[in-house]
Amino acid sequence: MHEYDKMIQWVKEGGGNRTISIEIGRIGDDSFLRKWAYDFNLKVGQHFDSIDEVDLEKVKEIEDTREYIRLKHKFEKGEWFVHMSEEKLSVKKRIVKISNLLRVKKEGENKFANYIYFQPDAILANLNPLLEEYNLFTKFQLRIHPEKDNFYVGELTIEDVDNADDKQVYYFDIEKAEVKGANPAQNSGATLTYGKRYSLMNAFNIADNDDDFDSNKMTELQKKSSNANNKANNTNIKKSTKDRVNDMVNVFKKEFNVSKEQIEKFIGKKVDSINDAELSKLSVVYSNIKSGKNKKEEYFK
Repeated sequence: MHEYDKMIQWVKEGGGNRTISIEIGRIGDDSFLRKWAYDFNLKVGQHFDSIDEVDLEKVKEIEDTREYIRLKHKFEKGEWFVHMSEEKLSVKKRIVKISNLLRVKKEGENKFANYIYFQPDAILANLNPLLEEYNLFTKFQLRIHPEKDNFYVGELTIEDVDNADDKQVYYFDIEKAEVKGANPAQNSGATLTYGKRYSLMNAFNIADNDDDFDSNKMTELQKKSSNANNKANNTNIKKSTKDRVNDMVNVFKKEFNVSKEQIEKFIGKKVDSINDAELSKLSVVYSNIKSGKNKKEEYFK
């Protein structure tokens, strides 16, 4: 049987509780291939080359043993009751706790532009153990931006592993990457990588005393380029939230025949008092309707 057919059979045998994810290609590495099998009943996953290697029950047994040892260690150190109380905190409060514990160093370096930055892998390496400790997981996706052609709306969700209703969702404007010499697929990958890094940094307040771009180290040429870009984007910078909200209301009316009153009912406040976060939420709604993912009736009665 072909490997692809075996993977389909493995998923079907799970009765709707199994999934396989395949990641193909990375920036600078077109040959990259990674496969991940996950069982929602067992709540464990496994990377694999061949589906014949997958044994999630064994993985579950190993994970349970590790968890037993970890909890036993906590109990012996007198940390058991603290741990139990922390698990009952809301997602929002757990995000605050993780933000206070998280320490990430800038390890990436752009030698051409002469600045250092936070690498996504470094962020995740420090963040993932804390997410596991506080029973959280994150997911990130890009959506069509309703107002800016060269931007996406980045949606970061931080969710309780056992309670899908307990979550925090953040929205950010993410500029499309245009890496010199890169093809469209690589630019999309760069945008996704930057968007996830930027969103995680904002959600968990990851920062140090330096900005990503150290202005003291920028060359005069780079400064001129930066100034030119600022002038080119001057119209967008000066545009107020109120003007952008009005533009959004007009777009909903023109494209979906959704009235201002319907938008106010959905948001729960008058259009004049909508803030940037709520505007980003409307941007995601626009993307969902525009792409056909959802119908307008699901949002606007």
